[in-house]
Amino acid sequence: MVLSSIEQNYPWLPKFYPWRSDTTERRWNILVMCKLLLVILILNGFIWKIGDPYIPHLSFLDMFQDFPGTYKTAMRVAFAIPAGFLLINYKPRLMCFILGIAIILILLASKSIFRNHIFICACVFLMSSIYKKGDIPRLIFIQLGIVYIGAAVNKLFHVDWWNGLYMHNWMGILMENKPYLLIFNKTENLVFAQALSWFSMFLEVVIGIFLFTKRFRNTAVYLIVFFHLVLFTVTMQRFGHFFDDIVIILIAFVTKESVPMQVYAKGGWYSLSMWIKKLFDWNQKITIKNTNSESSEAGLLVSTDTHEYRNLGAVTHLLFSSGGFFIIFFFLDYFLQLFVGHPVEHYILSVVYWGMLIVFVLGKQSIKESSYSFQS
Repeated sequence: MVLSSIEQNYPWLPKFYPWRSDTTERRWNILVMCKLLLVILILNGFIWKIGDPYIPHLSFLDMFQDFPGTYKTAMRVAFAIPAGFLLINYKPRLMCFILGIAIILILLASKSIFRNHIFICACVFLMSSIYKKGDIPRLIFIQLGIVYIGAAVNKLFHVDWWNGLYMHNWMGILMENKPYLLIFNKTENLVFAQALSWFSMFLEVVIGIFLFTKRFRNTAVYLIVFFHLVLFTVTMQRFGHFFDDIVIILIAFVTKESVPMQVYAKGGWYSLSMWIKKLFDWNQKITIKNTNSESSEAGLLVSTDTHEYRNLGAVTHLLFSSGGFFIIFFFLDYFLQLFVGHPVEHYILSVVYWGMLIVFVLGKQSIKESSYSFQS
């Protein structure tokens, strides 16, 4: 009520709400993706890791050693100001461009803080700054394809990846991974380690190639989710926040334009759709009509200007067309990491992630007569 009265006096205010993602000149899903990548950098304390150049990748940056604190202060400001403006939806394309440049300069200034997954985030910020609302972010697709092809090529020329020694040393000796050690002790050879290594290399090559092709891009997204879920389940590792970054970047693929949706629901489907609207419809695009008194084959029907989705397919469409769903799920995941012990958090999230994948695949099967798909 208080918020509504404020909005009546200041009708321009809603477009600056951090949780709104449909009030700017860019696709709402790209804005959600960029905000979540920014939030994960902030939550991992990236701004406090920014310092003066130390063994920089670019030698000319050593000149700042004569002015202690100058580079650190400048880069923290260059990160913090566009970050704040991006969160309130002010000129998000420009802010993403500045953030991308700033993060790259920060990483190049110090080898000690350079991380591949942070560099990937910086590139995504830069690529996303190019696109307006209605544009398909193909450069992000290409960038992700290069990431997987590069990862595969890096492994293909190392013999330890072919004979399984790298995987064995990492999972068996360094990580002391219990499921791996159980299988290794049963077989007393490196067959399982070789299988994991070959599986990783093969899937990375396939994913990379598929991301470059419009026809197989949908399949690539499923393979990415499957691949990283297997890695997360087996290794119990997020590899910094690489796992989180990849999942967030996939938001650029999964969703379409945020358009008004008319929902017709009855019985339990009506309660479920109302719950989804209250919890996730932050862009206020969903209108629900109770059809208990009407005869209808579908318990839940979602209608847009171009498509119709039924039952489980309608649920997946409502969820994956909502910025609120991605944002809430991100913070639930983060708080589980923060407040729950590592093994328990891992088991809970593994079940949740696999469950979501199964629900989404089943939902896709129920709407395959429509053209709902990943962006291409």
